Amino acid sequence: FHPSSDEKSESTTSYFGWISFLFQMTDETLMTSYGEDAIHYLSMERHLMFILVVVLVFSIGIVLPVNYTASSKLVSGGFGRTTVGNIAYRTNLYWVHSVFAVVYLLVVFLSLWHFVRNYKRKRQEIQVSENVIFIRGLSELTTNDQLRDYFNMTYPNYTVLDVQRVYDVRKLHSLDLKKNEARKYRKIYEAIYDELGKREMIRVGLGKCCCCCRKYERDAIDYYTTKEEDLCYRCEKEKKTVLRDKELSAAFVTFSRASEAQSVIRDHGLFQGKKGTSLSTLYWQISQAVVPEQ
Repeated sequence: FHPSSDEKSESTTSYFGWISFLFQMTDETLMTSYGEDAIHYLSMERHLMFILVVVLVFSIGIVLPVNYTASSKLVSGGFGRTTVGNIAYRTNLYWVHSVFAVVYLLVVFLSLWHFVRNYKRKRQEIQVSENVIFIRGLSELTTNDQLRDYFNMTYPNYTVLDVQRVYDVRKLHSLDLKKNEARKYRKIYEAIYDELGKREMIRVGLGKCCCCCRKYERDAIDYYTTKEEDLCYRCEKEKKTVLRDKELSAAFVTFSRASEAQSVIRDHGLFQGKKGTSLSTLYWQISQAVVPEQ
């Protein structure tokens, strides 16, 4: 049995499944599904859990037995025997606490140093398109042709290869992920059918509520095939909506050479448009464009 795409996997819904999920999920999967911020957040969680494990192991395995067996005369019983108060005055056992205080400090320092180093390395791995610039702050009425004319007039010796406006594709991206997930499960159940000659049944809820909604059984291949077709239709419909109604105040401009793009970025803000055009760079924010894969 494979879980429905509408249900969360056991690794993320069980009480302790999130621990294995935290360490098993790859950076590539996180980047695709949740973005770069999730990678840094979960990396910090891993380092904090490592610190916690080290402190627990040494404290329970060494410090606690030392406290408990140090002297039974100072504390009669109870929780007090597990603390530093149970250690006799002017004994070498006090050094255990001093040494482990330094050890814990070093563990925290080295763990956070390792986290920061990985964070900087991953930030440096973000590649940019050397001949493409990213412009923010455009007017909603600005067209691709106006942008091209503006750069041709402002930089007559430069060659503009392409101009592309930016669109809000968050909903489209979400639908595309669901479509790919439905396709993945369809192929899984088709492989099971090819191997065993048996069509699997899955329990599908009537609504999004998983605890009280009534569920019924459906053929897995038919269910995911229908779902994939529906999501393909919704993706195509959303694409048309994006192109028509979801244009943002940003654009990508591609030049023929990297030096031309760098020159535009350096010059940005030095002039407020050029005579003969209806554009002004007053509110423009120009930066190097990140490669499409990132």
